[in-house]
Amino acid sequence: GAGLYIPDYVYHVGDTNTYFGFSGNDTIQFNTNGNERVRINSSGDVGIGISAPNFRLGLSNAAVSTAVYQQFTNGTTGVTSGDGTVMGIDADGDFLINNQEAKEVKLYTDDTVRLTIASGGAATFGGNITTSTGLITSQSAHFTDNVYMSGGQLYIGASDSTTDDTYRLYQSSGEFILASR
Repeated sequence: GAGLYIPDYVYHVGDTNTYFGFSGNDTIQFNTNGNERVRINSSGDVGIGISAPNFRLGLSNAAVSTAVYQQFTNGTTGVTSGDGTVMGIDADGDFLINNQEAKEVKLYTDDTVRLTIASGGAATFGGNITTSTGLITSQSAHFTDNVYMSGGQLYIGASDSTTDDTYRLYQSSGEFILASR
């Protein structure tokens, strides 16, 4: 049909290492400084920094010990590097979510808030909290700076186990006991 046909790549005049083109059938790639930066494969998967994306969007930095982050901003947060939320993997490979605003982080399942972390660090859990050994609590639990664990006992209302106006939760003879310190 009608259209413009090119052999493989389109180059910028005077800048031969910046170009885009078609490295194979049903594939388009974009290069800057002589390196491939973005590829869209025949499945519609987009790779940024990766030539063979495995998912709808793949982000990668092939250099060892290098972080890869994605930033989300809007008109409320601002658009500088210190605004919005950043998530990705750090140079050690740890996954990070960093809300750079003084706002909450909320995790949802089934369109319901399950975990809220306030900007000050307090966490509110909704629903059940379980471990590999079973149920810890039902309905909801609110954890703030006044929860401390020591010697297998949970102290509530304290920053350490020596505060007098606290409660402690412990197990004795197969029963859980909540008692004042």
